[in-house]
Amino acid sequence: MIRGIAIALVLFLASCYAEQVREIGPGQFVDYGDTPIEHTIYLGSDDQYHYFAWSHGKSGGRWKIDRDLMNLNRVFPVTDGRSAFLYTDDEGQLQPWPPE
Repeated sequence: MIRGIAIALVLFLASCYAEQVREIGPGQFVDYGDTPIEHTIYLGSDDQYHYFAWSHGKSGGRWKIDRDLMNLNRVFPVTDGRSAFLYTDDEGQLQPWPPE
């Protein structure tokens, strides 16, 4: 229940950012965690990019990363309106939660 409330709050905060989606490379990606104030959330993917919302203190925004440059095992369409926090899998790669 608390995690669901936290996700709703994070999504609300992420929607408040008027900043355009910025394309970044994998070396620029930061997982800020999974709290309402500091987080990185997977928003979904399209044919070309994976999309993320992030917040770090009073800063935040949205990123997109070329799908060929970041391997995610469990993806869903960005148009679904879903989101997922990230976790590190057994191979040390970030993946959307929950695991498959």
